[in-house]
Amino acid sequence: SGSCSCSQFCTSEGCACTAGYQVDGLNCIDVDECNNGNKPCSQVCQNTVGGFMCSCFNGFKLDDDGVSCKKCSNPYYGKDCASQCVCNGLGTCDNVKGCICNKGWTGTNCNTDVDECTALLDACPAGQVCTNTFGSYTCSCPSGYVNITGICTGLSYFF
Repeated sequence: SGSCSCSQFCTSEGCACTAGYQVDGLNCIDVDECNNGNKPCSQVCQNTVGGFMCSCFNGFKLDDDGVSCKKCSNPYYGKDCASQCVCNGLGTCDNVKGCICNKGWTGTNCNTDVDECTALLDACPAGQVCTNTFGSYTCSCPSGYVNITGICTGLSYFF
């Protein structure tokens, strides 16, 4: 066996390296486990000196095996499933984004009413008055008018 150096050790066949390194002449060089074709991680792999680290996309967390990622389970979401959805019954929990609010509601916890009368320019037909309500809105005719098949008609029309 030849002379070994650095992180190498001698065997009966010659020089060898510790795990995460490979022999390059008389030296050991780091193996890039993430880019050697084996794909050790199920989602994100980061090469480190002598090894690698796995991580996961938003909406997933690293499983106990250290290489697999599992989807966040309700009510958890986000990076490493560290955030919790509290949608107050006004939305559903998405494993990446958090609360996806029902129509008429907004905000992190879906507890802010959308004022459709302000947000939607054409919420009501022309001539009708828009009134915001919790989670919705109503359209009605102004005073002195009645709704006849969706059109506000003046009461004087009937007299």
